[in-house]
Amino acid sequence: MRSVDLSGLPRDARHFIAWNQSEGFDVPFHYDDQQGLLTILRVEKGNHGEAVLDIRYAGRIIPAVPASSVKHCILGRILQTRHFDFVTSLGQRFADVRRAGIFLRIQRKEYIFLIHIRQSDKSPPRYSA
Repeated sequence: MRSVDLSGLPRDARHFIAWNQSEGFDVPFHYDDQQGLLTILRVEKGNHGEAVLDIRYAGRIIPAVPASSVKHCILGRILQTRHFDFVTSLGQRFADVRRAGIFLRIQRKEYIFLIHIRQSDKSPPRYSA
């Protein structure tokens, strides 16, 4: 179960969380099998107006955490349970299991998005006058 207790944070007149006044507050959380306290060190306003927090957890300082991630208990990056790092390195070689004697090597790293196009979409567009 994942939950964050935000009841100890200051509120404004409309009962919304006043993130700009929450520096130094501790936020208790329960994330799957982990429990603990997140300490809000600093609050800034991000590019789109959302609060961006610097958080201390387990002796580490995690910068630039969106307030919505804390509010909705999206704590995978803070707790280091989720990461988006590449698991391979440049120059690493892989053997192709389907074709004997073929090796693949990582030349560069980039994200590739595959788009499937239906057969009917391959025809040129028709314009009506």
